[in-house]
Amino acid sequence: MASSDPAPLRMTRDEFASLVAHELRNPLNAMSGWVHVLGDDAGLRSDAAQRALGGLRRAIDLQLRQIDTLSRVLQLAGGTLEHAEPIELGEVLEACADTLRPAADAAGRAVEVVRAGAPAWRAGDRAALLSALRALGTYGLRHGLPGAPLVLALDRDGGAPTIRIGIDEGDDGGPSIWHGFGEGNARLPLELLLATLVLEAHGARAAPSGDCRSGNALALRFGSAAADLSPGEASPSRPHA
Repeated sequence: MASSDPAPLRMTRDEFASLVAHELRNPLNAMSGWVHVLGDDAGLRSDAAQRALGGLRRAIDLQLRQIDTLSRVLQLAGGTLEHAEPIELGEVLEACADTLRPAADAAGRAVEVVRAGAPAWRAGDRAALLSALRALGTYGLRHGLPGAPLVLALDRDGGAPTIRIGIDEGDDGGPSIWHGFGEGNARLPLELLLATLVLEAHGARAAPSGDCRSGNALALRFGSAAADLSPGEASPSRPHA
């Protein structure tokens, strides 16, 4: 019987180059447009000039963040982490909810955490995993129905820990916001590609929980590649703030 596990993320060198070119070209085009505005009208009012300069600065900041993200993607291309420590998935999920709540509150949303079963300890990079979960949660907040709560759940799926990120998308029957995950290709924005690679480095696979139609959650299934730590290994070497 064929395995139901999603295929690992794979891409050719050309696909990766195309993705990088697309992500880096967008802010560069914005910079070019704003520079054109500044140089086109010598009588440009100071308030318009300030708006143009503000747009240029934002585009430059975005470019720098994209370059930083690209660097981290390249570091993870081999599927390895810089360091590993004992981490408890439920604790990281709670920390992720805390980082998402200010943005969720501003949008009139709630962030809910649901934990079932015993604590799930893994060996990994807590900061990298937290950043990946935050990126996925932010994506859910951005694309879910207005006012819908974001639900972060941790349970056991066949004995293996599974994190589910869910938000009400409505019932129009269209593709789920998570339909681009778990297809084994590079059709993801660079930030979400990085999140997926971080998860794979922790032994998890990301895929929609159902048939890729609206209403699905994103399921992050942790497999045998990152087995639970034994009780004797389950105490972090230092506390986390």
